[in-house]
Amino acid sequence: MTVVAEDGEKLGKVDFHTALGPQELRQEAVTAFARLCSSTGTWVRYATCEKYGNYLKRFLSFLSGLAVPPARVAEITPGIWSQWLLSGTMKEAEGHSVIRRILAKTDALPPDTRAAAEVRSRQRKASKQVEAYTLPEFKLIRSTARRTADRIERRIAAGLTLLARYRAGEFAAGSDESNVGELLDQLALTGDLDRDDDGTLTKPVQRACLKIPGGYASILKMLFPCGLEIGALAALLACEEGWNLSVVDLMDVPDFRPDGGIGDVAIHRAATLKHRRPPGRKHASNSLVDLGDGSAGHALRQVVTITAEARACMQRLGTPTSRLLVGHRAQRLGPDRSAWLIGASKSSIDGWNATLALESPHGGRLDVAAARLRRTHQALFSGPRQNTQRTHEDVYLLRNATVRAESADVIAAGLQGAVDHAATMVKMRLLKASPTPDPEELTELSEQAGMPLERVRELVKGDLDTATGACLDFEHSPFTPAGPCSASFLLCFGCDNGLATSRHLPRIIYLHDALSALRTAVDPQIWSTDWAGHYSRISDLLTSNTTDSERAALRGRLTDRDRALIDQVLDRRLDA
Repeated sequence: MTVVAEDGEKLGKVDFHTALGPQELRQEAVTAFARLCSSTGTWVRYATCEKYGNYLKRFLSFLSGLAVPPARVAEITPGIWSQWLLSGTMKEAEGHSVIRRILAKTDALPPDTRAAAEVRSRQRKASKQVEAYTLPEFKLIRSTARRTADRIERRIAAGLTLLARYRAGEFAAGSDESNVGELLDQLALTGDLDRDDDGTLTKPVQRACLKIPGGYASILKMLFPCGLEIGALAALLACEEGWNLSVVDLMDVPDFRPDGGIGDVAIHRAATLKHRRPPGRKHASNSLVDLGDGSAGHALRQVVTITAEARACMQRLGTPTSRLLVGHRAQRLGPDRSAWLIGASKSSIDGWNATLALESPHGGRLDVAAARLRRTHQALFSGPRQNTQRTHEDVYLLRNATVRAESADVIAAGLQGAVDHAATMVKMRLLKASPTPDPEELTELSEQAGMPLERVRELVKGDLDTATGACLDFEHSPFTPAGPCSASFLLCFGCDNGLATSRHLPRIIYLHDALSALRTAVDPQIWSTDWAGHYSRISDLLTSNTTDSERAALRGRLTDRDRALIDQVLDRRLDA
């Protein structure tokens, strides 16, 4: 009996042919296991099915060793269940819960046995305490991951350049460059080099590889990342965006927008999938702006570039994939295992970590773990990521030592912030100017805004425009580190650099109307977390500067471009 589990392009089989136990009982249990691993079940990832399948094999093996093995699930008594728990066969507490769920899925488990199993399952496990890195530790890991990505990108770019020159006939026949180019050409077309029937590389290929430091593995790495490097790239994405490993593992190549609609800005929109969420909430997306070195968009662009040739080769071989993290194994694992690595795993990050030997700034070895990277990013740098506000606070903030240590200062700052809230709620200013102001009006606007006259001319011409208004200092944002601002355009309404003129009012009114409609359509908690603050600031700006009749007239001046920009803002397609 074989159970096929499909996880994107990771298609694997959990083989029960060697499992022990009475045939009828084995058939019942494996059938229930297959239902749980189906597309409508709860165990949808191949790695999960493989792990839980091994639990089931151990349980069946235990039953077969009893003096009187049960022939069917209906014959599993509370006594047999207790023997199983006390036998020590299953060291993992998780395994007992898995077996209970499989047996319950058969609908044949006796009620008294089900009750005995439920008693055990209701015992709460101690929650895992995953401590975040300190800020210096996190920065060291992130800088190491960035340097690794830079090195891989340069190496593969050099390999592709050499391949292009070989195909263009630039190298003399028999030269070292020509020999390497020939190997790369074959590798790019077939994903491998010539082999004999026993699977070993042919003698000519072996001789050619000997001329290259690192041999066959180095040839592979001239076009494709290896497994350890996939771990480094996964760690980089966890550092930059706080994604957990399961999200990075299943991530597809993001959509690319070379121009987000307002100037020369490259945006990558990454779709994320979190299986444990209920239907309707599994899928989300994040837009990452490429602002150069050090930005999340730049890191994502690097990962796409590094893995592009692997996807191209799979496409040529008739096994296309849309997955982001794709690499190549240097070691052949047999004819039934693909040479391609698709997705990231804990072992890939562990393997990369083993090559680093990082030392913590506080002393001792510093190990890289995806769970700790996610916890650190969410606790110290961002709000909820693929979870609720309550989970963010209870699991990521309250369990973080750094956050707890700083709580007193945060609370004090919060109280002071509440006092200052009314004065600082709306920071975007409004300058009412005519469409074509004369020199006298420009001078008045300059004095009113406290801006140089030349800066006012830029403002009136639209050179300072953003999606929602205008920005007086794009390079110095209060919301992001030094460099170009990458905050959401909705935050412009709470920024000292934000400024609006009369011609921006139609799109601001359109934004306010859209948010008013959105308020009735989303969950109250989501509204409170994601939209309420923005809505309040925009409302205050409009009510303080316009009347109902003026707003009605301004709606008539709304353009298609205004609508398009605001729609992109609301879709979070312009968020960094």
